[in-house]
Amino acid sequence: MFKVTDLDLAIASPLLILFLFSLIPITLRLFRKSGEQSVNLSAGYGILGFLSAIGAVLANKGIYSYAFRRGGLLEGSLIHDGIYNVGAILILLLGIITVLLLRENICTMTERFAEKVFLVMNAAVGMLIVLSANDLIVMFIGIETMSLAIYILIALSREEFLAKEAAFKYFILGSFATAIFLLGVAYIFGATQTTMLSQIMEVSAELFKTSSLFFIGVILVIIGLCFKVSVFPFHAWTPDVYQGAPTPITTFMAAGVKLVGFVALLRFILSLTGIEKVPQMLNLLQWLAVFTMLAGNAAAVVQDNLKRVLAYSSVAHTGYLLIGIVAVAMGRFPVDSATGFLFYLYSYFFMTIGSFAIIGLFESHVGKAVTIDDLKGLATRHPYYALIFSIFLLSLAGIPPLLGFFGKFYLFSVAVQSDLYWLAFWGVMSSVIGAYYYLRPIVYMYMVDGRAIVLPKQYMTKLILWFSAAAITALGLASAPIYKGIERSIKKVFSEQTSN
Repeated sequence: MFKVTDLDLAIASPLLILFLFSLIPITLRLFRKSGEQSVNLSAGYGILGFLSAIGAVLANKGIYSYAFRRGGLLEGSLIHDGIYNVGAILILLLGIITVLLLRENICTMTERFAEKVFLVMNAAVGMLIVLSANDLIVMFIGIETMSLAIYILIALSREEFLAKEAAFKYFILGSFATAIFLLGVAYIFGATQTTMLSQIMEVSAELFKTSSLFFIGVILVIIGLCFKVSVFPFHAWTPDVYQGAPTPITTFMAAGVKLVGFVALLRFILSLTGIEKVPQMLNLLQWLAVFTMLAGNAAAVVQDNLKRVLAYSSVAHTGYLLIGIVAVAMGRFPVDSATGFLFYLYSYFFMTIGSFAIIGLFESHVGKAVTIDDLKGLATRHPYYALIFSIFLLSLAGIPPLLGFFGKFYLFSVAVQSDLYWLAFWGVMSSVIGAYYYLRPIVYMYMVDGRAIVLPKQYMTKLILWFSAAAITALGLASAPIYKGIERSIKKVFSEQTSN
């Protein structure tokens, strides 16, 4: 019989704290008959909830290993390991940043702010569930909790047309992806009689040889997850949704959804023992990586809208991350492959936050898209923010000594180590293509005269930008010890899986 113990409740405390704090601003809003409550009050409760959840994650860190050895949280449905610890802290920090950006952005700072804080916090709850899911059904619950909140967040923008179109498109396509994912789960359950990843790991090697039902189920689950992280050809929603969504929500999606989606994909791939002996699966993943890199970079080259440029850029980075997934699936150097993959994923997380946040700073009024032409002369009027934006773009392009360079270096090194030379080649070639559209805004900021944007007095947004730029630079210079820290964490994860 399923039982919830005191230890389960203690370990689940970050989720419970986040959910309970999310109820405060919306409950106060419900009982306030005179209209909107203080935006600062709602934001304060949201930030306090995220900080409390961070404290709970750190406080519980000492008992996670014991819970893992016992079989996990809630009878193994959730596992809290090193991957979860780092990912949870990053998601909760992203939640704080998102609330601050919502507070100052022209598309989100006014009406229904309490509802937006509630939805951001519940989307974060879903993300934390996905990060620790050891069961495909639990993973589905987390994905849908996250997705439903984001659908509504996009639609709540003050922009009348693009935001509604983006929300509707994301909802419809997301529903198809969910159906495909659930169909795959059903096939896997039919073949294995379980949806637990740890139990699938025990039988997957044999089922790859004997069960077509299991093979099809695995492909369908991978396709469902590929939609969430914008893998070609399931990426068509990305530029429209990123453009139509309020920029703080775009930041939240681009960083948070990508992080948890790839962690879910990593956990699923790690559960598929014997996948390295299935050439059809490995070839599928490799070709998806190549086409995703090329499609993202080629489409970004012809864009003028900055949000669409970064949207297609995110598609290209999805292709790079798939190289790491393929290396993990090969199974030759699992620790090195997972470490290189996670280092690049965390690096992309930081770069994305700053890149989209600064676009929000450039927006002058609701519905006005920021184009590359708007950057003309920015270095003359606002030299510091031109420098900050240049740091973000150069890091995304992979220019040393910034964080993005070391992320690509470790990732491509893992590909070469796993004899995936052709993937490393296409990764380098795609990076060369990407350098064009990353350098183009810098040229406009520094070498083209024009009437630059007048920046609003968004003090917290500016503080976030300074912090992000400093982090990208500092973490790039300190990449070696960070890489070693991730490597130790991954070794511990693999050792716990073996002992368990």
